[in-house]
This record gives sequence, C-alpha cells and structure tokens, in this order.
Amino acid sequence: MHFILLMLALACSVTVASAQTTQDSKAVGVRPAGYNTLQPLANAAPTGNAGLFVGVNEFTKDRGIAPLNFAVHDAIELAHLFVVELKLIPPENCVLLISGKPAENAKIIQQHLQQLENLGVRVGPAERAEILTTFIDLTAIATVSSQLLVCAFSSHGFNEDKIAYVMPQDGSRKLLSATAVPVDNLETSMTGSKAGHRLFFIDACQERVSAKGNNPVGNGASKLLIDALLKPTGQAKLVSCSPNQFSFENGSLGGVGHGVFTWHLLEALRGSAQPDAQNFIRLGAVSRYVSDGVQKWAQDNNRPLQTPKLECPEATRDLPLALRSSDLQTVIALLNARKTDDSFTAAFRDRLIQGLGKINPALESDQELLHNTQAFLRGDLSPRLFTRYAAGELDRILLAMAPVAPVKPAPADAPMKPAAPGFAESLGLKFVSIPAGEFRMGSDETAEDLKKAGFVIPAGVDPGDESPARTVRMSAFRMQTTEVTRGQFAEFVRSTNYKTDAEKDGKGGYGFNAESGVFEQDPKYTWRNAGFPQTDNHPVVNVSWNDADAFATWMTSESKKRAETVRYLLPTEAQFEYAMRAGATTRFATGDNSQSLDGHANVQDASLERRVPNVDYANYPSFSFDDGVAFTAVVGSYPKNAFGLYDMHGNVGEWCRDWYDAKYYAAARDQDPPGPSSGSFRVLRGGSWGSGPGGVRCAFRRSRAPEYRFNYFGFRLVLE
Repeated sequence: MHFILLMLALACSVTVASAQTTQDSKAVGVRPAGYNTLQPLANAAPTGNAGLFVGVNEFTKDRGIAPLNFAVHDAIELAHLFVVELKLIPPENCVLLISGKPAENAKIIQQHLQQLENLGVRVGPAERAEILTTFIDLTAIATVSSQLLVCAFSSHGFNEDKIAYVMPQDGSRKLLSATAVPVDNLETSMTGSKAGHRLFFIDACQERVSAKGNNPVGNGASKLLIDALLKPTGQAKLVSCSPNQFSFENGSLGGVGHGVFTWHLLEALRGSAQPDAQNFIRLGAVSRYVSDGVQKWAQDNNRPLQTPKLECPEATRDLPLALRSSDLQTVIALLNARKTDDSFTAAFRDRLIQGLGKINPALESDQELLHNTQAFLRGDLSPRLFTRYAAGELDRILLAMAPVAPVKPAPADAPMKPAAPGFAESLGLKFVSIPAGEFRMGSDETAEDLKKAGFVIPAGVDPGDESPARTVRMSAFRMQTTEVTRGQFAEFVRSTNYKTDAEKDGKGGYGFNAESGVFEQDPKYTWRNAGFPQTDNHPVVNVSWNDADAFATWMTSESKKRAETVRYLLPTEAQFEYAMRAGATTRFATGDNSQSLDGHANVQDASLERRVPNVDYANYPSFSFDDGVAFTAVVGSYPKNAFGLYDMHGNVGEWCRDWYDAKYYAAARDQDPPGPSSGSFRVLRGGSWGSGPGGVRCAFRRSRAPEYRFNYFGFRLVLE
C-alpha cells in the first residue's frame, strides 16, 4: 500500500454566525448508516514517517489580524487522525504547534490533545522559527522513498509579489517576508527529504474577514494568491476555494467547530470518500468528496459559493490515501505475503485464501470470517485460535461452493457446536461454545504506564490488582451470547415473586434524574426503572450479585424440572476475560488503542456527554467517538467478537462468580482458576455505558459488595 506526503495549509476561515446544524454537523465520530470504518493493517506506524501540524487561533504580534475560532481544533484532529486512528505517523515523529486552546465545550478535542501528549507527541508554540526549524528536522527523518511526511497548517493565508504565505502566531502583515512562513520554503525543504510522496491540501483566501448574516465582508481569496498556491511544483495540491471566494468555518461541525474544508477532508480520509473496486480511497475520490461536500454545505447554509480545486498530474489522482476495511483483494494479497510457521501453515493459508475467494457477502457467517481474518492480520487474534476458529468456516464455505471436492475434516479439538437447552431457549437465552485454550490473563502495565498511554483509571481502582499477568489454561465451556435482558429477568420475577436487594432494603437502586441531571439513589429506582427508557430487549440493571446468582439458581432448578442435566452459573473472572479477549492479546479485543472500539461497544462517549453534561469529563475522559446511545443499548446491537459473544466490552458491567482479592493473581492456579474461597466483595468485569477507556480494558477489574446495585451493572451466565 502506498502512502503520500500530505501538506495541509488551512488558511483564512470565515466564521459562520449561525450555529445551525446540518447533515455535516455531527459529533466527532458519528457516521452515516452503513458507514464502513478504516482498519489499520499494521500495529504501528513506519518509523520513517513524520508529521507537523500547525493551528493558529491567536496572533500575538499583529492585533489587526482577526483571530480564528477552530484552527486549533483542525490541527489537533488531523494529528489525531494520522497518529492514533490511521497509525500512519509514530507519536515520537509528530509535532503539534498551536496558538490558543480548544474551546471549553470541546471536550473531545481536549481529550485528543491530552492523548497525543501522553503518547509522546511534542506540543509547542506556533511561532515562525519553531515551525521552520521543526520542519527541517522532520524532513530528515525519512530514509527511503516509500515513507510519509505530513505538514498541516491551519491559519491565515496571504500573498505578496505572487508568493503565498501562511501566518504563524508571531507573524505581521506589514512584514510578511520577514515574519510569515513562505509556502515555497516548505516545498523546497520537502523536496530535499527522502520521503517520496508529496501532496498539498491548501485552504487559503486572502485574509480572514468577519461574516455577518449571509454576506461576508471583504474580497475573498485573490487570484494572485490562488495562482501562487497552484503553481505547478510536481506535487498535487487541493485548494479550498477559487479566486474571490471565502473559506468558511462553523461552530456546529463535529459538534465542536471546524473549518468547513477541514471537516470534509477529515471525513474523506476517515473513509467517507468513495472507494474504488479494490476499496482503495484515492486522491481523486478525496478531491471529489471534499469539493462536493463543501459546495453542498455552502448551499444548505445559504452561504456564498466555496469551490475547492485540485491541481496535479493526472496519474497522481490514482494515488491511494486510505483503505476500506472490507478490501477482500488486499486481505488475500496480505495473506499471500505472510510468512508461515507451525501455527499458520502454508496449507492452511492456501485453504483460507480459497475459502475467502468464495465467500457470499449476503451471509453473516462469511462476513464474520473476513472480519476475523482482518483481526488476525492486525495481530489482534492469535494464529492458533484463529486457525481453530476458521477451520470449520472454511469447510462450510468450500463444501457449499464445491461439494464434489474433498474437504478435510475439522480438527478434533475444534470448538464444540453451539447448543442451547430447551428451557433457556424458551426464554430466549442463547449460548455458544467457547473452545479450550490458554491466554495471558491480567496486565503488568502500571498506573504510570497507563497514564502515559492516555488512560484514566476510575477512582478507587488500582491497576496493580491486574498483575502479575500470567498464562492461564481454560477448559471448554458455554457462555450466554448476550447479557440477561430485562424481559428475561421479568420472567424470573413473575415465576418466583422474587424481590431484588434494591426492593427489599427500601433504599432502592440508582437512576438518572433527568430534571436535575444527576444520578441518585432512591426507592423508585429498581430493575424496573433505571431512570432512562428500557425495553424488554435491554440488559437488566440495578441488580446485585445476589440477584444475579438467584436468577442462575432459578434457571438450574427450572431446567432440572424438565430433565435437563445442566447447571447455570455466573462466569468466573478467568472465563470472562478469556471469552472477552477471544484470542486478543491487546488492551481491547479490537486492538491496543481505544479508538479501535469505535462501532464495537456502547461506552462513555459523546452521546452520554450530550445527555449528561454535569459530569467532570476532564478528569474522567470519554471515548473520542459517538456510538449513538447514551445509556443501555439493546443487547446484541454491536458486532460480536471472535467467539460469537456480544457486548463483552461496555453496555453494562457484569457480575462474575469470584470473590475479589487484589493479590489473587499471584497465587491463583494456572488451570481454570475458580477465584478465592471467601471475601467481602464480588468481581465486576467488562465496563459499561458509563465507562471511559481505562475502565473497559480486557484486564480491568473492579469490586463491589454482593448487595450493591447500580444502573450500569448487569450479568450473563455460563452453563455446565
């Protein structure tokens, strides 16, 4: 896959007075229905890639230059996109230079800035000398022509004697040549870099002027400036507007405010641009998406026309910038290039490629095979577990497509066929077989390690309780595919007249008071009322460990009445983490960074922040995306993991069978650890709709008294 140099000079934005929300004005991370996110195929960026991102809101030396509102937002989000989301730039090779701060209400931008700093991105002032010297240093990092250099500017743009300038925080209009940053100088420096891919995205009008109503004051971008920016240099350039037009910014874009051009550029590179037949998103498609989107935004908001322009050699339009995650041809090419070993043999690889070549996109199981193959290629699924999982799927696909061909039977230790006892099935409880295997339980990351990586741990929780990490061997077992629902729990209550702990002690559970905007304990809050709407298909909440265990006991008793020799239990802590990881060795089942959970889990994010603003999100940061659900989601709303389980990350925290012991890992047995024999607190796992990134990691543990209940605690069962 080829990468190209991106130079982004975002200059002269006009603030739109109205904050009217349009279809482009969605919270960061929200995508249209059916949106297919990008998946980085490498676990880390190439070491020779580098990037400089500059955003200037405030101009300290020339008070005559009107400040910008969202240039800092643009620079931070672009840096986050390349470093965290696309994994194209190593944090140590990224520099973010800004003048001004994110808006007070832009908590997502604040969190992204903090995350970048924690990862090791250098943040400094957007001064001329700092910009020029930093860029010279970054251009020397690349050693081969396949590497990537990114330079991103969000500031004012000016021209003088057909020379285009972008304005640093200490620049002056009266002394442009001495204080501003010439675009030609950056191009010359980049030409000397060994990074072989160069592309300019430039948003520039002559100066930023105020916008009142629908009639911005001023003349817009001069033809001289546009001509200077588009002067052929052997590099492709995408300019945000035509001569005499303005470049707008808007406070509703992304829910936090962005330049209109930058927002559409971010969306295009995040996968909204139209891919080709191979699922590559190429420069020409990015240009079309940005141009169409910007013009439509101006039309929808009754603003003067803004027309981006692309200048580049025709062949450059075909340069790939991004890759859709469902690129089957690329997956097959990567499999062909992958080295084989004892756990991933050449014979198995050939059968896998043969099977992938015959998948039916209409079948969910076929798409599941493709999804898990991609997870395996990213390193999120071990070869041994992936081989066990895929063997049966390959046989099914090959047999269905070519029934006359001899098919090798699945290994003897392949996962058991899913089964569900009659009584459980009558209630809608479904179980899937989890294969025997081993995994690395816990984590040796310290609180300081997690802090440096950008993770905030909930108060009262010690990450040291997750260590020492050790290898644990697990026998096969069956686990409920979803959390127990409110409707299923209601059947238990109707059958037994059971009273939950929240109902028995008169204190009630916890709920959200929409009028006061706070969470509170009150007798009116029980499993029937969480303070927010729930249907019978939502997970039951406000249930204690005692309540969950009573449900499991009832399930066993009712099944025995039907001559079903099964026993229902809460999962052990080891069973839960093993099933949650489903072969992954990373912090999350989807990868090491929290962004990988986007679209895979219901967690604390922008949806919750909008619904519950009275929380200290600065000290308890949310995920950076928007999953569209503030509180509980209907069970099974998000993709299942490699073992066929839903909502193992988020939705509701789940009670486990074990007593809690902070030091148990040091003494636990290696085979099917049952948990301590006694204690005062029980274990909760998985995190919830109210948990930030630090609280939904695979290794995360927390404890509560057996009678404790809250409106983000629930449970699921295993059966023997």
